[in-house]
Amino acid sequence: MRVKTLLFSAACFVGAPATAGVITQYTGFDNFAGTCPGASSPTYLADWGPAVAHLETIIEGRPVEVADLTYDSLCLFNRNRQARFYNPDGTLTDQGSSNGFPPGVAYNPEDIGTLSIDSSTGTSSTISGDLDGKAYGSMILDPANLGLPEIKLLANADPDDRLSVNGFAATEFLWTGETTDLDFGINFDFYGSNEEICVGGPGPCIRDSAFYIDAGVSIDFVFDDSGPAVGNIQQASIARTSYRYEWTDLDRAISSEEFPIAGSLSLEFQVNNGDRFFLWTGAQAFAINGGFLDAANTITTDLRLQGDDEGTATQELFARALQPAPPTPVNAPATLALFSLGLAALGYSRRKKV
Repeated sequence: MRVKTLLFSAACFVGAPATAGVITQYTGFDNFAGTCPGASSPTYLADWGPAVAHLETIIEGRPVEVADLTYDSLCLFNRNRQARFYNPDGTLTDQGSSNGFPPGVAYNPEDIGTLSIDSSTGTSSTISGDLDGKAYGSMILDPANLGLPEIKLLANADPDDRLSVNGFAATEFLWTGETTDLDFGINFDFYGSNEEICVGGPGPCIRDSAFYIDAGVSIDFVFDDSGPAVGNIQQASIARTSYRYEWTDLDRAISSEEFPIAGSLSLEFQVNNGDRFFLWTGAQAFAINGGFLDAANTITTDLRLQGDDEGTATQELFARALQPAPPTPVNAPATLALFSLGLAALGYSRRKKV
């Protein structure tokens, strides 16, 4: 990756002070858990496909056909949107009518799914959920490791469940040494299920689990009381990388996957005396309809001088030149939409919509 130089600018975003507290360290966790019993009906695609395609077209801003829909699309609609746009007798609600939805069919209210959200935020550590249960997230900024992010995630979905477990952690640093090239490394391993779920005959299909990582070096964040505006973090990144284990990657044969999967990412960047910068990592474990994704063996990160494989020179220089940045005022922009982690965590696209 091409080396880039940090050019810190306090004018990256315009806004008024908020009350989110210090931004030297931030951790956050969001779990979106939902049921979709109706989506398992063999007639659900025929009954509600046009309505789901209409909603997806509105959300995506481009035409979406019934043939494009997956079980996940149907589950999202059934989980809490169906009752928003349709009455049990199949007639449109006021919201459905005003948004131009097509006619529906009669349904049993018991077939409508549910949605629950579990969110937690903190500074150096945030843990939520049960490691032996359906959802678990641990975000740690370990002081023994420079306060760099460590993330553990677990998603274990029951049949007719859709589960999205998201974690995010960041620390702001101040560099007081000479111009130096650094390397931010991200290591991970995970284990998951990889069954295909198809609707409407042979396809389209999805996998029943997924795993995503985003990581970056950024010059500024935008915060409100609920957390960082992650999309703006990415825009302010001078270096960024990501990893995707995609259940939408249908061209890759399932039999070719080896578990557990382990890998690493690396970001090279340059710092100058007086630079303030964030090192951040975010991840999602996704599971649907009996699938599971286990990343509880952690995503770990490290920072070192480029080329210093042994780490000796890194430790000596960091002791003199790297320190947590003093807290700075928090800005909350009036013109940019802020959202917490979870469904929109890390700027994920349609696979993560609530």
